[in-house]
Amino acid sequence: MTLHTDIPTRADIERLLTRRTPWCVSIYLPTSSIPQEAQADRIELRNLVSAAVAQLEAAGAERRAVNEIREPLDELAEDDEFWAEQARSLAVFATPASVRTYRLPNRLESAVEVADRFYVKPLLRAVTFPQAAFVLALAAGAVRLVEVTPDGPPFTVDVPGLPSDAASAAGKASIADRAPARRLQGSEGQKVRLRQYARKVDQALRGVLTGLELPLILAATEPLASIYRSVSSYPHLVDTTLRGNPEERTDQQLADEARAVLDAMYAREAADIRDRFALLASQGRASADVATVARAATQGAVDTLLVDIDEKLPGYVDEDTGAVTFADDDAASYGVVDEVARRVLLAGGRVLALRRPDVPGGGALAAILRYALVLMLAVCVALPATGCGSSSSATSESTPAATATTATTTTTTTPTTESKQEPDIEGADIARLPPVARATAPTHPTSQGGTGGNAFLTAVFDDQQAMWKREFEAAGIDYTPARLTIFRDAVNTACGPQSAQVGPFYCGADHGVYLDTRFFDALSRQVGVRLGDFAQAYVVGHEMGHHVQLLLGISRRVAAANHQDPAGSNARSVRVELQADCLAGIWKHSSYQRGEITDQAIEEALRAAAVVGDDFQQRSANSTIRPENWTHGSSAQRQHWLIVGFDQGRPAACDTFAQPSP
Repeated sequence: MTLHTDIPTRADIERLLTRRTPWCVSIYLPTSSIPQEAQADRIELRNLVSAAVAQLEAAGAERRAVNEIREPLDELAEDDEFWAEQARSLAVFATPASVRTYRLPNRLESAVEVADRFYVKPLLRAVTFPQAAFVLALAAGAVRLVEVTPDGPPFTVDVPGLPSDAASAAGKASIADRAPARRLQGSEGQKVRLRQYARKVDQALRGVLTGLELPLILAATEPLASIYRSVSSYPHLVDTTLRGNPEERTDQQLADEARAVLDAMYAREAADIRDRFALLASQGRASADVATVARAATQGAVDTLLVDIDEKLPGYVDEDTGAVTFADDDAASYGVVDEVARRVLLAGGRVLALRRPDVPGGGALAAILRYALVLMLAVCVALPATGCGSSSSATSESTPAATATTATTTTTTTPTTESKQEPDIEGADIARLPPVARATAPTHPTSQGGTGGNAFLTAVFDDQQAMWKREFEAAGIDYTPARLTIFRDAVNTACGPQSAQVGPFYCGADHGVYLDTRFFDALSRQVGVRLGDFAQAYVVGHEMGHHVQLLLGISRRVAAANHQDPAGSNARSVRVELQADCLAGIWKHSSYQRGEITDQAIEEALRAAAVVGDDFQQRSANSTIRPENWTHGSSAQRQHWLIVGFDQGRPAACDTFAQPSP
């Protein structure tokens, strides 16, 4: 009896994830391949069906809908032929109109979920790292296909049309038979016949493997191994070959070697993903925050999503904005991570299900993004209605008045983010930058009553650029100019395409500061806080601060630290953003000395700093304040470091990494 598995393909997963109907039942249960143990599995299925019926009735499902779900599931429990061939787990997805089952090679815990969509996340593990494979034991004298599962016995698969050996495939008594005159002889002739043999093997395997995504591991010797690889049409043929004559090894021996290959392959893949996440986190191209990832997925910005297979987060994800609201686990809510995964897959992204220790950040999910997000100003998160945000819970129901009130209360919040002291990240270069020199004349236009505009922002940018150029020259450090781009709707950058929804941002790959001036008006409308010219100048200063960090090597050292210690990446991100605020304050100091800004303008900038604090964002989203999830700092922290830069006018004072708690 062959262990039967029908692992879903990506297309199957997408169909399950996109299904929407009032009543969807998802059932998972561990099963056994031993027929004598099937009775216990049937009883477990009946119990889970009863639990599903109870949830349906409690949620108000009509009796007809309940019966249309219950009856085919009861019939499934009584189907002797179905239970004769089982794998390690069974997944069942039922609606009043259909039932779909998958027999999986990995062992899952019993679970039942009722919602308006299927609970698919446990299924993703079978697709991501199934620990199952096929071994093609290929020799000139014999060939067989062996099915390998994580911990069950291997089995030889019956493959219709599979040739018995190379000679019969070539229609010869032996591949060493001499060919007619003027035909290839000797070793060249044998290679031709081996190639014919390999093609026929590949053709036969198509009938079994087509549509599957399991790895195929080749066990063969040369030259047959290389010949088969040259003709194979299966896209999931593993690079590693099991060397030696497979005719001399049992199925179990081949399975043991194959499992070692799978373990090494998956370990490398998981390690590569963790390393890539750590490297990209400081560039804004990775996040472990649920709300940030949900919004990125909604915008099609997620390249790779990593999810914890064991945790379910019940709640809702806004269809338009991606805002997350957590809820009780009932028939009305659904899996937030499932919904995020659906959006990632439909946007062409990749989803991997891991155990929690392998998920970067140790949370429910993590994502590698298609373009940079971290090194932009956090004002993006003040627009929940347009899809920005990084709070752990969000809602679009907050009013501008309520939001403005929250801004007032958060300006006095005591900083709570604790992190170890990291004096080595900044290095000595920032201390070499001297206090800003006093200019003798204004160098940019004065405020025009909050009208802002391209001319004002360009002049502010040029003034800041000139100031930092002088600072670097005085310190004997090379200065590479930043460049300003003011755009509408969307822009292509070296960090990838960006929409206006992400707000102002800095792209280190092209030293670009990117602004959409309409963002400031939208922010004022949504938050109920007026952002005038010098609040906008603060935004420019913050992004220029990221440029300074890049030129001084701070960004590179942060990336290296995140690579070594991914768990501390959020805390480092806070220090990076607070330092950029301090550097923005230094330009304010220079401008104030020249008499170009007033105390009112400073208050305007402080108000903007309060609005973009992480605690403000969490409160405005009616979320619990969670400092461990912060990536930009609280309102009070952001105001504090802006004031430090403004009061002292010394870049060396912006030493956020040397503070036990910034």
